Amino acid sequence: MHRWVGIASCLFFAMWFGSGLVMLYVPYPSLSPAETLARAQAIDWSAVTVPPPLDGGRLPQDLLLEMRDGVPVWRSQGWDDGWHTVPASEGRHLASVDAAYAVRVASRFGRARVLNVERIMRDQWTVSGGFDRHRPLWKATLEDEGGTNLYVSSSTGGIVQSTDRTERFWNWLGSVPHWLYPTVLRQDNAAWRQVVMWVSGPCSAAALAGIWIGILRARIGTRRFKGGRMTPYRGWMLWHHVAGLIGGGFLIAWIFSGWLSVDPWHLFRSAEPDARAVRAYASAGVMPAVPPRPVAPCRRGSRPCEDYRLCGDAPSWCLSIRMVDVRFSTPRRLRRLNRSQMRSLPLHGCSSPARSRSRSTG
Repeated sequence: MHRWVGIASCLFFAMWFGSGLVMLYVPYPSLSPAETLARAQAIDWSAVTVPPPLDGGRLPQDLLLEMRDGVPVWRSQGWDDGWHTVPASEGRHLASVDAAYAVRVASRFGRARVLNVERIMRDQWTVSGGFDRHRPLWKATLEDEGGTNLYVSSSTGGIVQSTDRTERFWNWLGSVPHWLYPTVLRQDNAAWRQVVMWVSGPCSAAALAGIWIGILRARIGTRRFKGGRMTPYRGWMLWHHVAGLIGGGFLIAWIFSGWLSVDPWHLFRSAEPDARAVRAYASAGVMPAVPPRPVAPCRRGSRPCEDYRLCGDAPSWCLSIRMVDVRFSTPRRLRRLNRSQMRSLPLHGCSSPARSRSRSTG
């Protein structure tokens, strides 16, 4: 078993080792929050005249304020359904996410002319399930030195992925073979998990058999081979014997950890918290309405980021705002506001005893 399974699996080992080295230096393409913030439109606070949408009078699960093609919008996730996008400015309508829209957004975000735009369901760099709520995607190719491709969500209208020529080249030698990640396989998550699990099994068996053979063929005590040697092998076989005994344990631990990473048979799946309990905890109180007005703390050169939080206990409550200075991309807490001061904010107050999770980004 060690010989024949080892001959077949050695190609996988060579691929995993080589591609893993590439991944140390070139990770899988992703759009970082810092890059998103740096390229995002600053919020036009003077146009924010509509208060945030509520979920039955209470705070939603998540709340986001951002610009969408020149229009401020609220994005909210309700407790019983998915994400919704509504204009934060009276009398404004949201443009449909078509090819022309994708060209405008991609050229503004990438600061370059768009050479080509196409509508896709998925490709190698958007194959994971995290992009499912954004499909179909608009893929825009920019006219820049890096050969950048930007992906526009058809549901939110925002940029959700970015790749360049260098990333794509090295990931074909790194992440794609290392994770067994070709689109034809990875698009079916269940099939991909099974392939990873069943490939790891024979490789582990070959390594275990090799360690056992190595132990059987070694003579460490007084009864040794000719010339006092602890191994009968010479040349390359000697190196194989010694290196296998020393590194075999690390090899098995490495394969086994990769096998565990896909959660075989869902051994580590935890139960989801009760949805009603979470809702009762996070949005227990009804929010009193506050007239929407321009946000006083905002200033030129800053963008709202990462979150504003409504919190406190009745009858007093507060709202805390954090801003990001675009020159340094560092959050700065501007002020904490009490109930009377909140009249200058385009938001609702909250009398919930629990802190709600919401954020505002530019």
